[in-house]
Amino acid sequence: MKKIIVNADDFGISKEVNEGIVKGFQDGIISSTTVMANMPEFEEAMNLAKKNSKLGVGVHLNVIDGKALAIKEELSQKFAVKSILGLVKRKTVEEELMAQVEKVVKHIDPSHLDVHQHQGVFPNIREAVVNVAKEYKIKKIRLPKENAFSLDDFSQLWKKKLIDTFIPQTKRLYDKNELIYPEQFFGILSTGSFNVNYLESFLKKLKKNGEIMVHPGFYSKESPLKGDFLVESKHKELNALISLEAKELLKKYNVKKISFKDL
Repeated sequence: MKKIIVNADDFGISKEVNEGIVKGFQDGIISSTTVMANMPEFEEAMNLAKKNSKLGVGVHLNVIDGKALAIKEELSQKFAVKSILGLVKRKTVEEELMAQVEKVVKHIDPSHLDVHQHQGVFPNIREAVVNVAKEYKIKKIRLPKENAFSLDDFSQLWKKKLIDTFIPQTKRLYDKNELIYPEQFFGILSTGSFNVNYLESFLKKLKKNGEIMVHPGFYSKESPLKGDFLVESKHKELNALISLEAKELLKKYNVKKISFKDL
C-alpha cells in the first residue's frame, strides 16, 4: 500500500488556522502539521496537539516572519537574504532556530522539521537547519523537491524553479547527515489553489510514499504573516481536505495516511 503524509503548515499563527488544522485532522485527511514557535497562538496549538495525540506535530522553522525568540534581529525576508549571503553569521541563525525547537520540545516530541517558505534549501540556512536537527536528534525532515505536472494555476512556478536550483545540494547534505524525508513532495505549485483535482493528480503520481503540503484554516481577514496571500484560500483548502471526495480518493488509489514518525 502506498503512503501519504498530508502536512498542514503554519500551526500556531492564529486561532482560525489552529482550529482548521484540527478540523482537517479529525474530520478529513490531514495526518501531520508543523508549528511556528514564534507565532501568537503557539500555546493554543500545543494544547490542541496534546488533545489530538495521533496528529503528527513537527516544527515549522522560521527565519522570515514575526518576532525572533533568541536574537535581536527581526525575522524578515531581509534577514533571510542576509543569512543566505553570509552577512548574518550561521551561528546567529542556529541560535534562533534552536530557540524555536527548544520552545516546542518543552511541550511535545517533534515528529520532524520543515522550514517556512522553504528557506531551508538555501546556503547557510540549510546548514543551520541540519545542525539543529542533529542537536535535537530529529531525523525526519521535508525535502521540497516537487515533480512538475499539469495545473491550471502556475502562479507559484517561479518559486518552484528557484527552489529546484538548490535541491541537489540540500539533498546531498541531508543524505550525508542521514536525515529521512518522503520520496516525493507536492504542494508548492498548488499553494493557494489546492483542491480535490490537485489531490487526485498527486495520488496518480504517488509511487511509494510522499508528502503533500497544505495550508487550511477557517476564514479570517487578518494574518500575523506579512503579505499572507493565503488568507482567502485557507477555508477553501479546508473544505477540500474534509470532503467525502478527498477520503474516497485515498481509497480509490489504495493510499494510507501516515505521519513523519511512521517513515
